[in-house]
Amino acid sequence: MGYFFLLEDTPRVHTPVRVRKRYFPIDPAFKDASYSQRYALFCQRLALDRLYDVTCLTLATNSTETVVTHPAPVLDFERFAAHLQGHVSGFVR
Repeated sequence: MGYFFLLEDTPRVHTPVRVRKRYFPIDPAFKDASYSQRYALFCQRLALDRLYDVTCLTLATNSTETVVTHPAPVLDFERFAAHLQGHVSGFVR
């Protein structure tokens, strides 16, 4: 039904990553992309391929004053929660 992914928001997750060993062909969309970009694309594809109805990617800092962001509007928590609430309300009488 839904896929929620929480990723710690650090500078490292926004830095492009290279694949050193290629045992399998690399999807060009993932080439030189950061971890946050890869996870965003992964979550979008889960929904586009209809493996899940809705997905959410949340990035949060690990600090006293936590900052929460979403890399794309289609992956934000409000959309995710609204979809789940709509699904559950179909079962509540």
